[in-house]
Amino acid sequence: MLPVPSLFDWKPNQKFSGSTYHPVKDEARLERQLDRVRTLMNDGQWRTLSEIKLEVPGSETALSARLRDLRNKELRTVQRERIAGGLYRYRMVPR
Repeated sequence: MLPVPSLFDWKPNQKFSGSTYHPVKDEARLERQLDRVRTLMNDGQWRTLSEIKLEVPGSETALSARLRDLRNKELRTVQRERIAGGLYRYRMVPR
């Protein structure tokens, strides 16, 4: 069983974080997923999470996290627009 990291374990150069994140096991996989989401979204087209999932392997929860990574860690502009109820679509636009 892996030890549970505390908030004090986070390092500024660490790209990802979370209670279940283990750099050796997860960083390469998450980096590949982030690259795929970034490449897909670079065209500025609106997409729902289910549309992103058609192009990028992963759960909608994971893909949503990668969009947050783009917004928060890479300082990219990721716009969100409500379509209906709890359904949103996203697009990345140049800053």
